[in-house]
Amino acid sequence: MGAYGATSSKAGVNTATTTMWNLWSGGATLYLQTLIVTMPVASTNMPDLYVVRSTARGTQSTTVAGTMFDPNDNAATGTLDSAWSAAPTVGAVTASMIRLPLALTAGASFYWTADQLNAIWCRSGAGIAIVNGNASGATTGTFVLTAVWRE
Repeated sequence: MGAYGATSSKAGVNTATTTMWNLWSGGATLYLQTLIVTMPVASTNMPDLYVVRSTARGTQSTTVAGTMFDPNDNAATGTLDSAWSAAPTVGAVTASMIRLPLALTAGASFYWTADQLNAIWCRSGAGIAIVNGNASGATTGTFVLTAVWRE
């Protein structure tokens, strides 16, 4: 089982309950082990990020392929999407597995890690979405996500 990672940076959005990222499994079961969210440029409103399952990928327009930690592993089937012309279908905040609170200050960070037995997993044709429950406000800020998974 190989380890993979992907990082994406994007501006905040001024619509509450907007999917920021969607880690999607194109073929293998993914075991999410680490999420690191940072806010290098603070938004006006405090982010209320939560992690839920996604059941449809949407029509992605920006995606990052997983990078192998070991160059001898197979190419990743997992991808990290960050923009869509048609949004993915994601669970409601009441179905969140993890909340990712960020302090309202530039440089705020949140780390979440799990061992193999407690990792969040998703199977082929499904995903794990990170959603911001709050609108960003007048200053949308910048958000960076790093995801590490095994497949």
